[in-house]
Amino acid sequence: MSEVTHIKLEDLNAVSEMASDRLIELVKAKPNALITIAGGDTPVPTINKFVDKVKEQNIDISNLKIISLDEWVGIDETDPGSCRAYLNKHLFYPLNFNKDNILFFNGKAEDLEAECLNANEFIDTHGPLSLSLLGVGVNGHLGFNEPNSNLDNLAYVTELHANTKEVGTKYFAGEMNALGGITLGLKQLLASDEIIIIASGPTKTKAISELQTGKYNAEYTITVLNNHDNSTIIYSE
Repeated sequence: MSEVTHIKLEDLNAVSEMASDRLIELVKAKPNALITIAGGDTPVPTINKFVDKVKEQNIDISNLKIISLDEWVGIDETDPGSCRAYLNKHLFYPLNFNKDNILFFNGKAEDLEAECLNANEFIDTHGPLSLSLLGVGVNGHLGFNEPNSNLDNLAYVTELHANTKEVGTKYFAGEMNALGGITLGLKQLLASDEIIIIASGPTKTKAISELQTGKYNAEYTITVLNNHDNSTIIYSE
């Protein structure tokens, strides 16, 4: 087993400051890196700080490539609760990101399998992932790799657990109409040169405690990090 680095900080602001610094270091060292970044509430402060630092330090991101981590099936970037909408608002638009360097799942695509194949091909062409900057679900999921996900999966369409849907309702003003999830698979995430998890709040305590056992438990997907050579979790309670 590999040993995950656990860094506990005082609050989400401190977590975001450290995570954004790590992201800046990567982009400086490898300007053509391929990364995936989680959408949603927890990563937003990290993304905002990253954008500010790119602008302040005049960092060239013209060759940086970003691939979608996941998306709700049945939803696309026109819905403000979509993962793409979050990244558009906080990352892609503020940095005028080159669209040719973005590959994102379209949750409303007629052919979701083609969406998966496109993601796999993008990683084959530009990868492996240099960095996966992830959050963690209340049930320990990474992306939409729910409990008991296959470790050999590439990008795939999956059913979502009830509590993932329940938590997900906060992103949508009206009724959430997600039919499932589409996500990078664990095989792709575990092939990353580096994985960073950011987490904050009491709802993530159980998942973090499972990770801290140092063992893999299929019921908590986050524990696959114990099989990875370069993983860090930066968190606050």
